[in-house]
Amino acid sequence: MFLFSSILIGSATGWGWISLIFGIFAGIIAVKLQNSHFVPFSVILVLIFQNFLLGIGAHLGGNINNLTILTQIPTVYIWVINLMLKRKWKLSQVDKSFLLLIFAIVFSLILGHGPIQSILANVRSFTTFYFSYRIGKRFITTKSEFLIFIKRILKLGVFVVLCGIVMHMGGYPLNKLLGINEVYLAKGVTLLTDYFDPRFSTDLFGYSVTRIGSLYYEPINLGYLLWSIFIISFIYPLSSKIKGLSLIRLIILVGAMLTFGKGAMLMSIGVFVAGLIHLIFRNFSKNINERQLFQRIFLFLVISLFVSANIYFEKFGGAVGNHFYAIKQTWETILGHPIGFGLGTGGNAAALFSGEGLDFSTGSETALLSFAYQIGIQGVLALFLVFYFISIEVLNKVKKETNGKNRFLIYIPMLLIFISLYQDNTFNPQCISLLMISLGGYTGYQTFYTK
Repeated sequence: MFLFSSILIGSATGWGWISLIFGIFAGIIAVKLQNSHFVPFSVILVLIFQNFLLGIGAHLGGNINNLTILTQIPTVYIWVINLMLKRKWKLSQVDKSFLLLIFAIVFSLILGHGPIQSILANVRSFTTFYFSYRIGKRFITTKSEFLIFIKRILKLGVFVVLCGIVMHMGGYPLNKLLGINEVYLAKGVTLLTDYFDPRFSTDLFGYSVTRIGSLYYEPINLGYLLWSIFIISFIYPLSSKIKGLSLIRLIILVGAMLTFGKGAMLMSIGVFVAGLIHLIFRNFSKNINERQLFQRIFLFLVISLFVSANIYFEKFGGAVGNHFYAIKQTWETILGHPIGFGLGTGGNAAALFSGEGLDFSTGSETALLSFAYQIGIQGVLALFLVFYFISIEVLNKVKKETNGKNRFLIYIPMLLIFISLYQDNTFNPQCISLLMISLGGYTGYQTFYTK
């Protein structure tokens, strides 16, 4: 409530810096909590209600000043929590790979840099996923705490879906009353209209559809949230202990489908298909090398999804076109300068804060290639290693269990990397934090740490 109040007051009064200070104090307080397993859930709460509180406060207060800084409060909260943590274990391969990524980011600043806002936006993308994973791993220490976390997330997911349906039925007038214009001013949109932003509409198999945005006010990010909740609802044996789970899953699935988020849906399909294939091969041979099996299935899946995505683009085109144009043009630019052009020089953030518009040759609309454009191939390899070793940590935890039902979790990190090739939003904290916290909690509970 302390952090919620700070966002609400800051948006209503324009005292954004005061709210940011409150965010720092909230992170310090969170680390000191006795019920520390509430901390991961509090991160998700802040991410979900951030835009809603910002919009309501700014609209009621008639304020349009210093709103952008309020969008970074959840990131500050996550960073402060991590900075306050004391190291309890030896550096893992995940940690070492992340340090390599940090080195690549610092090195890229020697090559060049973009606007300071773009630099900060990309630093957020490069770090928040790892910090979220670390929060889950450190604060969820028992299976019962993990079960409590999952239950809370599922209930929250149902609430978000119901809010989304109501807000969708209310149309633009209701959303305007709830501060959607102020939220998009905070996001850097300068031209407001009396109808939904273009991101609320897309095409599916050639037909135009309208999406729900719910408390996120952002359909694509909401799609990642709801598909993430749907995925973690299958974690066994925790899922077997939740009453009314089938109905909850149905509600979450309906909400996820109504976002029409193709990237998040493609990731979810890939996760479940890969998990099923993995389980089938393992049942054929109990002595199979599961790390090699994981690598081969992932490679097969990437090729299959890449071919499918290209077929969809060739046949239907539409809204996905920009992503494919960006992939082609940015890749050609990267080949000419593989060590990168400097942090903050590419992607949607650079286009927004430089005021020059989207540039498909510098990584706009494709997170992965915008990273390669900025910090070079060497930086993306370090990023790849972080996600790969997270998958290996999940695999090692799965192998300790007597059942094999959670093997689908192994593929989440690597599929996130692949999907980021097609979307700019994937590394946004609102999109990726829930999955990273859940994976961290899964690998962390009932684990003995080495001092």
